[in-house]
Amino acid sequence: MARLNAAAIGLCAVLSMPAWADGIAFLTTDLVCWGFATPPPPYHVYTRWAGSPALSPTPLDFPGNLFATAIGEGPNGEVLVGSTGKVSRLQGDGTLFNIFDLPAGFEPTAILSHRSGKIVVLGELSGTGNVFATWTTSSGVVVQSMPGNGPISNVDLDPTGCELIQARGGTVQNGIYRLNICTGGAAWQLWLPIATAGASILAPGNRLLVWQPHVVLLVDASTGATIRTYTIPSQDFLFALNSTGRSFFVAPSTSCNAIENVVREYEVASGALLSQRSYVSGGVAPDLPFGMAVMSGWRAALNVDDSDAVAIPAIERPMLWLLFVALATISLARIALAN
Repeated sequence: MARLNAAAIGLCAVLSMPAWADGIAFLTTDLVCWGFATPPPPYHVYTRWAGSPALSPTPLDFPGNLFATAIGEGPNGEVLVGSTGKVSRLQGDGTLFNIFDLPAGFEPTAILSHRSGKIVVLGELSGTGNVFATWTTSSGVVVQSMPGNGPISNVDLDPTGCELIQARGGTVQNGIYRLNICTGGAAWQLWLPIATAGASILAPGNRLLVWQPHVVLLVDASTGATIRTYTIPSQDFLFALNSTGRSFFVAPSTSCNAIENVVREYEVASGALLSQRSYVSGGVAPDLPFGMAVMSGWRAALNVDDSDAVAIPAIERPMLWLLFVALATISLARIALAN
């Protein structure tokens, strides 16, 4: 009977845990609000994993330049961090392992990748302006110029590995734009007119997740029509798809309007809040994120060039309950036979 109780306790513990198999990594800085006065410069830039101890981020840069650091997902699902002069892999213990060097003066602002093994780093190069670097194991780093002025971040790469996607506005019509980086001399082209659009990422099923204050929009990438609206407690936040592409995480950002120590997970299909946990453990962090990446994000699950996620096998909760009942029945039958 003791064994049965132990098995039941173990299974109940598994069933009550949030289904967070994904590692969520952040670029952070001590330029924060949290209801307190903003500290004076210079600033630190750190990396940290969600749920890590509040006072133990990994130092990355000091004095920190928020426009010369970037975080993104590698072609095999690893988390990549770019800082002046190099791109590294973020290890589970918070340390950085150098993958390749960037040209002197290259300040990265975004990191993207394709399953073919190609890594694309956007940034600025001293004396040149906006550039992007493409890296592969065979060709190394190749730097090319790109249109635009000022740091380019909050950008995504389409499944072909050739088109950048970014929300733009101000001096141009508001909307989602595309830029073909595989064709020399290409310019940003309006794709989907959207009146208010912030960070935009591709989602399974030829759709986009688009930032707006307090909400995320699920948008049809063919028509621009809004399919679903997800209400977010914070006005300013970061978000990224999970490893299956069926849910997305929302985290606080470096803003006086984002003061929660919570990372939430929402289901794409229904908008339901699936889980939540603290951004850090053991108190309030002295830093907040300005960049976010999910280990083995949904792109790493793709095995064809389309916009749908490959199903990752998993035991769903109803099946766990059936397994629990079956094990309990077998254990009770054995006890009865023994008596």
